[in-house]
Amino acid sequence: GLGRMRMLLDALGNPHERFPSVHVVGTNGKSTATRTIEAHLSSTGLNVGAYLSPHVRGWSERIRTGGEEADFERAIARVREAAVAVGATQFEVLTAAAFAEFAAQDVDAAVVEAGLGGRHDATNVLDAPVVLLTNVGLDHVEVLGDTREAIAREKLAVAAADAIVVLPDAEFAHLVPGRPVLLGG
Repeated sequence: GLGRMRMLLDALGNPHERFPSVHVVGTNGKSTATRTIEAHLSSTGLNVGAYLSPHVRGWSERIRTGGEEADFERAIARVREAAVAVGATQFEVLTAAAFAEFAAQDVDAAVVEAGLGGRHDATNVLDAPVVLLTNVGLDHVEVLGDTREAIAREKLAVAAADAIVVLPDAEFAHLVPGRPVLLGG
């Protein structure tokens, strides 16, 4: 559940509430989509934060602000005491560190990649005005479900009632009724 993550963020002053975000979910292509959206938003002059998972070269590439990797040690140090107090998992610590770094750097917007699924993912504390689903494949079936629709339902559970949902096509649009939906090409 998200209870421990909410306790951690509450102890940190709820940094995730200080910036609008684009929440990126899907099976493949999430990091590419996150970096692409980060670049587009940055090109408009915005100070943008980006949270990616997993990393390829090193931990520091997971948290980005202003087009650069953030000071990873500083970001983790900012949340360490509160994280230990609530018994946070590694992913919860990383996610909270990203949100706290974004707030400290006063980002105009953040692009946040979900880890596994969506509904129970630590990133699902965001009230993102935009949710992007890259695609859906049979991944983590033991946790997310054994059909593409069940998996899509878990991933799209991050979409708040008023979120704009961007989908690659109309296949799973029925899973986000009442929300504005934009379809890819």
